[in-house]
Amino acid sequence: MGMAVNGQMKILFLPRYGKSGPSSRYRFYQYFDIIESHNIKFRVSPFFTGKYIKQFYSSGSKSFLNVIFSYLRRLIVLFTIPGYDQVVIEYELLPYFPAVFERLLKLLKINYIVDYDDAVYLKYQENKNWLVRVIFPGKIEKVIQYAGNVITGNKYLYEYAKKFNDNVHNVPTVVSRFKFDRVPAPEKKDRFILGWNGSPSSSKYLIPFSGLFRALDSNGIQINLIGFDEKLKYHFNGIDINWIEWSEDSEISEIKKFSVGIMPLEDDLWSQSKCGFKLIQYMACSLPVIASPVGINREMVDNAVTGFLASDFDEWMNAVSYLLRNPEEAMLMGQRGYTKFREKYSLESVTEQYLNIIKSSLH
Repeated sequence: MGMAVNGQMKILFLPRYGKSGPSSRYRFYQYFDIIESHNIKFRVSPFFTGKYIKQFYSSGSKSFLNVIFSYLRRLIVLFTIPGYDQVVIEYELLPYFPAVFERLLKLLKINYIVDYDDAVYLKYQENKNWLVRVIFPGKIEKVIQYAGNVITGNKYLYEYAKKFNDNVHNVPTVVSRFKFDRVPAPEKKDRFILGWNGSPSSSKYLIPFSGLFRALDSNGIQINLIGFDEKLKYHFNGIDINWIEWSEDSEISEIKKFSVGIMPLEDDLWSQSKCGFKLIQYMACSLPVIASPVGINREMVDNAVTGFLASDFDEWMNAVSYLLRNPEEAMLMGQRGYTKFREKYSLESVTEQYLNIIKSSLH
């Protein structure tokens, strides 16, 4: 393992995606300025490039050549690992490949940290392809087992990782308070806007809500959806929805136009492992929230205090109606949510913990 030069540590970060991938952007990239300011040298080598993400988000297709190139690039990077004091991996070194390289790092006494914000083990355990289920039984469990430290995004993932490794740390997916505070909110909201901010992969959770959206639309409520999957828009034909293309530059200002932020989920194993990131963004914008009572949502939303947990059509309608009729209470809910965000879910509140994990793993 490479030793620190002149007391300066060297870390190799291996995120799954480039900065345009949401999970990598918030679990990895936003910490880099902080890490650099602590006299730590580092290199970043994502598995998939921004070009891959752009193509996938725009067309839903994956370039075979791009995927092959990604594997080759990662394999080349693996040979440089002995030159670093620490390796931080998002999910696994090579997707859909046995955990042989993670095991090799363990045998060579090369310490690595692995980070999870989703139940990626389900992609193997619950895969529709029987061959994947047969070839990779317990793959992610092995990656966790061989790791020096594991970072998880919520208690569900923490409890899972604890079965295979004693050194597990829970660090929620967060956003910077200062970054969000810098963007001004509109002085006045002329219309009540129900909003959702997401990605093509999470757009499916809105499909069961077409009836709700239709009812809200007929009652004059504006619906803003950011980053929704183009291919799924037909589910909402006839509903006046403001489709907004996701952009890192405009994301915060668009969310701050909302009157309420929503996070619907299905009650399945994958959803139960999610980190409630949408809720964190809404709370950072001082918005009241409405969410499905699934997984971490139950912990993050204080029902009737910072927003509402809603299970069925009537509960969702009642929650929206209450916030529409009680703007002052809605504002108070948003302020309470912001306070909770500052204390528990802001980048500034977890920075010290994250740095301590990185530094303690180096000894």
